Amino acid sequence: MDIDWHALLGAQWSSLDTELGPPFERTRYLVWADVLDSARLGTLPSDWRDRVESDAYDAGTAERLAALEIVNTDRADWEPHAARGNWRAALTAWHAAQIHNENSYEVNHQHELAIAASDLRRCLSRMDSRLHRDLLRKELHRLTGQSTHRVRYVARRDFLDASYRAGLAAGGEANDWLGWYRSRVEQWAVDESPGHWQHRKARHLSAFNNPVPLQKILQRLPHYWTARP
Repeated sequence: MDIDWHALLGAQWSSLDTELGPPFERTRYLVWADVLDSARLGTLPSDWRDRVESDAYDAGTAERLAALEIVNTDRADWEPHAARGNWRAALTAWHAAQIHNENSYEVNHQHELAIAASDLRRCLSRMDSRLHRDLLRKELHRLTGQSTHRVRYVARRDFLDASYRAGLAAGGEANDWLGWYRSRVEQWAVDESPGHWQHRKARHLSAFNNPVPLQKILQRLPHYWTARP
């Protein structure tokens, strides 16, 4: 049975544990991820900055500030037609921007997790109810379980690196990006992670039995990266 790679890849990021992140950092991460993903797929409109600002018009103060920061950044080579046909410059700039966004989110996320864990430990020290203490211990274990968070970070970066390698292949620089990606998925350490990550790993590996849909998604370059003025 064929597997919908679009749905599979989309679901991979839909469970990002963003409820702990402050609105500003959360919004900045999610908007950048959406913009950059669209840029790679060739669906980013040239007026994306206006749209980001418009979408945040009725949002909270933190969300609006995050949107304003994003729309006021300098124009980058990954934007439509910015690299003037130099697809490699566009692809490289896109990959660097994605990794920067991931790194920024991970640092902020880990900081928020540490604060939440500290608050829970303080509550535990003052809690008399055994039932409540057990519940707090479970939540503390969830927050401090590095395997859960780490597999998400690794999986996201593996996908971005695979997309970069696939872009190089689309531009004529042959490489076994598909084999590389499969080997990376096989290494995802999901044994101590929630069941949904184990399920995703299994679905990814199963989907490699028919990789043509994934190749169609990733092994291509947007027209606005290759078109010369």
